[in-house]
Amino acid sequence: MTTVARTLADTLIAHDIDVAYCLPGEETIDLIAALEEAGVALVVVRHEQHGAFMAAAHGRLTGKPGLLVTTLGPGATNALTGVAQADLCRFPLVMLSGQKPVRDNEEGSFQVVDLVALATPITRFATVIDDPATAPVELEAAIAAAGGACPGPSVVVVPEDIAATPREAHRPIVAQGTRPIVPDETLQVISSQLVAARAPVVLAGAGAQHPTTAGALRRFCEAAGIGVVATQMGKGALPEDHELSLRALGQNSADTASIALLDADLVLTVGYQPAEHPPCAWHPDASVPIVHVDDCPPRPEAAYRPNVVAVGDPGRALDRLASLPAGRHRERTVRLRSVIEASLAAEDRPPSFPPSAHAVSAALREILDPDDVVALDNGVYKLWFARHYPALGPRTLLLDNALATMGAGLATAMVAARLHPDRRVVAVCGDGGFLMNCQDLIGCRDLPNLTVLVLSDDAYGFIAWHQQEQGADEVAVRLSNPDFARLADAFGLTCTTVTADGPCRVALTAGALAMMESDKMLRIILFFIVYDSA
Repeated sequence: MTTVARTLADTLIAHDIDVAYCLPGEETIDLIAALEEAGVALVVVRHEQHGAFMAAAHGRLTGKPGLLVTTLGPGATNALTGVAQADLCRFPLVMLSGQKPVRDNEEGSFQVVDLVALATPITRFATVIDDPATAPVELEAAIAAAGGACPGPSVVVVPEDIAATPREAHRPIVAQGTRPIVPDETLQVISSQLVAARAPVVLAGAGAQHPTTAGALRRFCEAAGIGVVATQMGKGALPEDHELSLRALGQNSADTASIALLDADLVLTVGYQPAEHPPCAWHPDASVPIVHVDDCPPRPEAAYRPNVVAVGDPGRALDRLASLPAGRHRERTVRLRSVIEASLAAEDRPPSFPPSAHAVSAALREILDPDDVVALDNGVYKLWFARHYPALGPRTLLLDNALATMGAGLATAMVAARLHPDRRVVAVCGDGGFLMNCQDLIGCRDLPNLTVLVLSDDAYGFIAWHQQEQGADEVAVRLSNPDFARLADAFGLTCTTVTADGPCRVALTAGALAMMESDKMLRIILFFIVYDSA
């Protein structure tokens, strides 16, 4: 005999889910112990929101559901922002939450909220286990829903008496699922539309970052000479130093890279969903035909009503479309790239102190290798990175432009550093977002390849910028910050503050070189930056 908790743990291991981001509680004592006994690595966090962001990032980078374990009530509700991020961004995540006993609950409604009702609108699957006999099957259903063709979060509530209940061991069944395939007749329709188009362009979204899709995207575009505009979350799917890259969209309104989309007579979206960039920004009159190629059908939007919807593995679909006449659109694409690059170059800023976010992004690009990873939090600086930081490979610039939540950048960088110990990883956070989850800096001490950049303008800069745009007074946006150097020291970390414009690149270089030397780690580099409207 075993327990339900151990059965659940064994089920997770069978599905190759072997890391749990967790904050324990009374109601999860048996579950946490069972996970450790089964060989699941426990990454203990200081706040459930940060743990949820880490689990979402784990799912994003591995393709397997990230695992989050919380206790009931406030533990679970703290995590819901990360669950919502996983929903809109389509990151696979399984959240296990404790709950009061189903039977003999002596504490009544204390800390009890209806977690399934709260989670259902932002999950693929949500359930409470009230029968020990069905527990592993319900977890398998949650895993399948989270990691399916349209990935996202699942929530499973495990009452503490159910977790401790003895039961027979369960033999997990791991289904060998395959991604759906776009039908031949649909591909023939797409092919004929592409051949007839005068000015087609590809819009690469977050789903184009999948390794097999990114490779197929490159082969398809090189065969046809069609250019690729990326959303912020699609940056790097086609390396942005490639001659067919038309760079990336920045603002959620007309922007530099929008030129290619506004001039197109056919837009082929690959791995794109409207949540990651508003269709009205690049398709304002809704008149240009759209072909949607993704594992998931599109969420309905007023400005996004594709003429052709091809649901299936985008990589396989693109490889089958790559037989178009080679180079037919290459000349137009190269010309458009030249115009876009010239427009971006015109935004170059002269050296200044404090440095601009633009200068920081340029310095980072000079220093980091193509496979190194930059993870962004959310702030006005994100627009400058979206425009000016060329991502030279898939999943090398990580950001969230779907929920676009503050506080997730550090979590994403920490997970990337754990998963890619041979790469340098840089978290770029504004002062506001950094302070939301800086308590988990304590978990950075064993990550020698991670550096955190804090860009401080003593404000919620994005909101201040919008207030300026609207001719309004600044209200409730100015911040009083702590001494970041002393804060870093309290966590046992090193902080270098950039004090003049000249040392900007020097400080970054020193930090990058020290990242791989555990006895000389520069953990935090603090930039006091000028206010940077986009």
